[in-house]
Amino acid sequence: LLFKQQGLVQGTVGISQANTLILGERDTTLSPEATAILQPMQQNIYQEYRWQAGQNGQQGTFVHVLFPGLYPVTSRSEAETLQQQANAGQQLLWTDPQKTAEQMAKDLLQWQTLDSGDSVLDNDGTTAHVLLIHPNLHIIVTLSRLIQHDTHGLWFVTKAQSQGITLNSLSVPVSTPLAVQGSISTHDGSATATLFDHTLTRVSSLNTTGLAVQADGTYSGSIYYTGVQLNQQGVLLIENMPPDGVSESAQVLLTSVVIG
Repeated sequence: LLFKQQGLVQGTVGISQANTLILGERDTTLSPEATAILQPMQQNIYQEYRWQAGQNGQQGTFVHVLFPGLYPVTSRSEAETLQQQANAGQQLLWTDPQKTAEQMAKDLLQWQTLDSGDSVLDNDGTTAHVLLIHPNLHIIVTLSRLIQHDTHGLWFVTKAQSQGITLNSLSVPVSTPLAVQGSISTHDGSATATLFDHTLTRVSSLNTTGLAVQADGTYSGSIYYTGVQLNQQGVLLIENMPPDGVSESAQVLLTSVVIG
């Protein structure tokens, strides 16, 4: 016996185009209101495993892996479905790296307007970097054609970060309370942490998500969250915004996490 999981709600199993094992199950924590507006694929939690060969005579095993993308979806299964829809002729926004990055800023960062200075810094056909401009903030968004590597491949955000902010390594999976630590280049402003679930919906927090910022620029804090089904891939957002009237730059960082 190499691998076994039991008790999956409406469980599914499949092999991805990357030859990884994909398990899916229904997210039973979604409200009827949320279910009504989500696509069927978004109503499931997916876990991805790859085969790791054994060494020195040891037996190989399946290991859980993170999907590199964090937007517009957080799993390979959903990304492959989007690519199939695009190949079937459906018009999707994710065919353009700049439009994908700008829509991410609207959805996750709550930006209401876009700047005419947004631009694609480079694009080699499989990886692109996009500059997003907001008041007191410049973000570099990294995107990749993760599923299909030709000109018809969709773009997926793999990283978004401004200068002057770092995040210490997180455990895999994270658990409540989620402790976050890192550094920012300024000690003024208001630093916050926001956790998104696999549907890219903000997770309900039992406490304020404000982070304490020290004089040396290090920050720390904990998020106590609830109502989340375990073992799903989500997104963590760290933001530091300067006070009104201060010309210092803001900092933003987005990264994938496994919520446990």
